[in-house]
Amino acid sequence: MDEDVVVRLHRIERQLTADRIALERRLDQLDRRLAELPTLVGAALDTKRGDLESVLAGGARAARRGASRASAATGTAPLDRTAAYLVALVELFAEHTGRSAGTVSRLATGSGDTIVRLRRGSTITARRIDRALRYLSDNWPEDLPWPNRSDEALPIGQAPPRG
Repeated sequence: MDEDVVVRLHRIERQLTADRIALERRLDQLDRRLAELPTLVGAALDTKRGDLESVLAGGARAARRGASRASAATGTAPLDRTAAYLVALVELFAEHTGRSAGTVSRLATGSGDTIVRLRRGSTITARRIDRALRYLSDNWPEDLPWPNRSDEALPIGQAPPRG
């Protein structure tokens, strides 16, 4: 045999041996992780079980959550405070400027039916809320006071935050 061929064969054999060793190490790692899986699943189940027990022990709080989830399933979930505030701002802006709430919704959030969905109890991302509030603040009419955010109502108050 030619000496170059023998050298290449030895190089290939060394590479195959190194690859085999690497594969065996990876298999050992996977076997260890697989052996840990029942422990991890058991811990996750214990955590969920504990969460469920604390919710059940919560009494009235759990009942409120259940009612809220049930109403969300029927599409009648009450608006959370941020969504309600955003809806009120869009409606006030639309009324004052003579535009429809859908148009203001499209300009503020990128979708004309966002406000309709929020009224029905849908959720909205923080990024979209930020975008809408920024648009409303930047374009708020000078002659319309910015409503304060309150738990009970949206009384008219100070000027909108700018920038």
